[in-house]
Amino acid sequence: MKIVTPLPYHEYYEPLVEAGAGEFYCGFIPFEWLSRYVNVMPGDRREFLLVSGTFTSFGSMKILGRKIERFNVPVKITLNAHFYTLEQYPLLLENMRRLVDVGIDTFIVADIALVSFLREQKIDCNIHLSGEAGSLNHLSHEFFRQFDISRYIFPRKTDVADIAACIREDGYEGMEYEAFVLNSLCSFSGAYCNTIHCEEMLPMCFAPYRAARIDESSLKFAEIGETLKVIRQLRDESARGVILSRGKQSSFDGLGSSGCGLCKIKELLEVGVTHLKVVGRDVRNLEQLKTDLRSIHELARLAQTGIDHQAFEQTVKQDYLHHKCSVCYYPGD
Repeated sequence: MKIVTPLPYHEYYEPLVEAGAGEFYCGFIPFEWLSRYVNVMPGDRREFLLVSGTFTSFGSMKILGRKIERFNVPVKITLNAHFYTLEQYPLLLENMRRLVDVGIDTFIVADIALVSFLREQKIDCNIHLSGEAGSLNHLSHEFFRQFDISRYIFPRKTDVADIAACIREDGYEGMEYEAFVLNSLCSFSGAYCNTIHCEEMLPMCFAPYRAARIDESSLKFAEIGETLKVIRQLRDESARGVILSRGKQSSFDGLGSSGCGLCKIKELLEVGVTHLKVVGRDVRNLEQLKTDLRSIHELARLAQTGIDHQAFEQTVKQDYLHHKCSVCYYPGD
């Protein structure tokens, strides 16, 4: 099991490796891209122009390449946009080839057309299917197999039972699976989100809203009540400033304060998840990330002992969260 960790700055690489990071991810929007498209069409689907976790120069990438060679902890680049225009494809391809040349050869991709294009161009890289692609079941996984996907990243909305079913039905030997466990939980599905995330305005998920059943007496979709409860909690947490907003760092309010799935680590590992993801490319608090990593490693070790599920969850909530559970990544499980 490895922990996939955001890399806000290249100076964080070594201390996060020491804390247990098994793999990093970050955005990359080079100056050539910014000069043509500014931050309106970002390659990593983050319209923040001056935010941490998004690198803008090949010099920084070369520095990371040397770190990867020395510590053998890879960095992958996020390409989470739902689509790119045809005129952007040559520039994307050129940038990716240059990244591969410096030792960064893994990309998180959401756009099906881009995945197909990269394989047609025979670029020698690893592709991890982004959670933003909305691949929700083994049938969609089967479709993507033709593009030599090496890892599926489950969307935030996927519960443990569905993750288990996907892995069981896939039956692919050596396939990797990545699931979210900490920070920045959003009540909306990334694959269907069309808002923007920038310094100038709030994304739509931060605008005041109310989520409720139209007919409380209806028996249809009875389980939706639990989902609405999570949505309301996310809204309230956002209003209190716990969740990161507008590219600015809130104070560190504790482990998993903006989204948590720690109590499901044992189940995730048992069903076949190989990588656990910490969210937060805009987390500027190094100590928070180190705490996240150490806690996940401790819990992963505990999960591999003979402890049962109920005792594991109780340990997480009592010893790590101090009975202050925040919004849950897996509320229905």
